[in-house]
Amino acid sequence: MAWVTATSGTDVSIFKPVCFGIDVPDLGPTPQESFTPGAYWWRHELLHRRAMSDYLLWAKEIRSDFESLEDRFFALSETARKGTSKEKTAFVTECWRQADAAEAKWISKLEAHHYFIENRDYRKMWDDYNRAAGLHLG
Repeated sequence: MAWVTATSGTDVSIFKPVCFGIDVPDLGPTPQESFTPGAYWWRHELLHRRAMSDYLLWAKEIRSDFESLEDRFFALSETARKGTSKEKTAFVTECWRQADAAEAKWISKLEAHHYFIENRDYRKMWDDYNRAAGLHLG
């Protein structure tokens, strides 16, 4: 068993299990250079880039929430490692489902806050990245 995020910004991502020979859940279309609706990687970017608006505030809260979920996954993985292919598939699928739900909760929470980066140069950098990606967060 290995642990992956399938996202950028691992500090605000959830590590999820993968097992050799077991398919990962559907990650949607292959992400492109610009925002690709439905792509797992870009869905996470909605959280990642908003968290960068006030990293010191958001990262600590997000990480705390995500670490408790990861700890639960890891504890349950001991049993799953010894299970059948069907049990491993069920475990991986359920972990990814729970991770998606936790991320969706944080995306909604961050969308409720005005997106603004106080530092002018840092704001310009992220504005440039977001514009190039076709991502509108403001």
